Order: sequence, then structure tokens, then C-alpha cells
Amino acid sequence: SELDKGHKTVIFVLDCLDLYTTKQKQGLLYNLLDALQGSQAQAAVVGLSSRHDCLELMEKRARSRFSYRKVVTPAPPPEEGIRVLKELLT
Repeated sequence: SELDKGHKTVIFVLDCLDLYTTKQKQGLLYNLLDALQGSQAQAAVVGLSSRHDCLELMEKRARSRFSYRKVVTPAPPPEEGIRVLKELLT
């Protein structure tokens, strides 16, 4: 696929990441992160949450797939959020 060849970059932005910490949703999150970890795809997952303990709510297997790069800021306006994400990912 084009992603595995490294010709495309994909950024998954998961707003309200804390909603993915429920037992039913963690499987979805784990499978996404596991698939990305095992491929040559140039991809990133950015989780947004208003909860500071969001990662601690996850099961160990899902939590272990994150790089733990954590940026804590007040919620910016949408335009500023996009600029900050671009700056962090370049």
C-alpha cells in the first residue's frame, strides 16, 4: 500500500481520548496503535482530552503503544490547535 511505502503520511486525531478508555473502546484503540507499530507507515496518533489522567485510565497493553509524549495546554481555538499540532509534528 502507499502508506507502507512511506509515500503518504497520516495523522489520526482522536478528540475526547478519554472516551476511548472504556473497556469496549480500548480494543479499537489498541488495534489501531498495534497496526501502526507493526507497519512501515508514516503515521501518528494524536489524542486530545480535557482529562490529565487519560493515559492512566487505559489498560497496560493499550498504554504501552503510546510514546508518552505528553503536552498539557489549555484548550486553544481551532486554528491555533492546528498550528500547534503542525509545529509539534515537524
